[in-house]
Amino acid sequence: SAPVGVKEIIETISLKTFPNPMGNELTIEVSSKNEKTIGYILIDALGRIVLQGRLEDSKITISTVQLEKGFYSLSITNEKGNVLKNVKLLK
Repeated sequence: SAPVGVKEIIETISLKTFPNPMGNELTIEVSSKNEKTIGYILIDALGRIVLQGRLEDSKITISTVQLEKGFYSLSITNEKGNVLKNVKLLK
């Protein structure tokens, strides 16, 4: 079985992203019981960080106009920079 700490993190983060495929913007909704500071990192298919920032609220809409069509990986991180959730996105 998984260590308790790992299991706990997974259960306390809920993540919604839409639309997918992305248009000119992407909405990220995160709810967490334990984490106060949540960040996001959007990485392109070549592993480059194309967007990153912080969710001041539980919901943020970011502009994706400048992104090229292709596959992206969105990571949700905590204050320490540990990845809590990953989701694959398409533009």
